[in-house]
Amino acid sequence: MSADTRVNTARSYLTAARKRPVGELPPSVLVRECAELRRMLRQVLDVADDLEVMYLDQDATQLMLWGGVYLAPADTGTVLRALSDAAQCAEDEHLPSSPTDDQAARYRELHDRIRRSG
Repeated sequence: MSADTRVNTARSYLTAARKRPVGELPPSVLVRECAELRRMLRQVLDVADDLEVMYLDQDATQLMLWGGVYLAPADTGTVLRALSDAAQCAEDEHLPSSPTDDQAARYRELHDRIRRSG
């Protein structure tokens, strides 16, 4: 576990949030929770920005000091499958958390960009 309090706080909040069934929460609680998760994500990304990466371990997916993410070859297939699955969810109207057509298009675009770069 990280010694940085921002990461520990985010982990604790996320652990507690995962215990609540999202489908049973009122929209007002979901909006507050989403705002808090975004705030904490920003803090965790700030921690990542503060880290100095001395070398690139090509076997590990990692945040890059200059921005972006290095996606390890072993993780590429998993990410591509997840993006493909997320895009396909847009076609299933019965899923309450289906992405919009715009989101699905962005998932497909990211999928194609990763595939071309690999």
